[in-house]
Amino acid sequence: MRHRRIIVATLVAGAGAGMLGFAQLSKIKELGTKTTQKVEDRAKEVAAAADTPTYDVDASHSSVVFKIQHAGVSNFYGRFTDLDGEWSFDPDDASTARFNFSIPTRTIETDNRKRNDHLKSGDFFNAAQFREITFESTSVEAKAGGMYELTGNLTMLGETNKITATLEWLGTGQMRGTALGAFEARFTIDRTDFGMDFMVGPLGRNVELIVAVEGRQQ
Repeated sequence: MRHRRIIVATLVAGAGAGMLGFAQLSKIKELGTKTTQKVEDRAKEVAAAADTPTYDVDASHSSVVFKIQHAGVSNFYGRFTDLDGEWSFDPDDASTARFNFSIPTRTIETDNRKRNDHLKSGDFFNAAQFREITFESTSVEAKAGGMYELTGNLTMLGETNKITATLEWLGTGQMRGTALGAFEARFTIDRTDFGMDFMVGPLGRNVELIVAVEGRQQ
């Protein structure tokens, strides 16, 4: 009788182990299927991105213009005279778009040397320490009327904040055999979000920017 109980117990244990093994195999198979799907999806994303036209910024045909309120009365305009970077964009598939830009802070220009020097000082852009303003996109979404919503991270004065811009794709063309692409983006920032709080009141907190870019296709 004792031997019989041992045999029965062994059979039960073996059946339990078999069921456990089957469950583990099912989980492994499910995990493998999910992993394969992720790899396939990533491969499709990489292939789509590879097919998306990429452009280098042509700084000589691009503009970065800003507007800020002065004395609570007028709007004052300035610009940066240099812009570097690249972007990739397909108007038919905005999900593959990527934008990456930098602006040298020393290139700020307001048509007044004394004011330019003040803006480059520690009161404002601190160009000696923070040499660039950078932007890197995180998403682009198509909107109505051929417009797009461009979202990304803007870094200025060592502070990084998320911004959202309205982007208009201006199209493509050619000049002397070189393929060109162009867009214009508009957005507003609160300068105090980046630690630039000098003269808040006499100068507005909000700064509106227009970034109009032309580039050569790689």
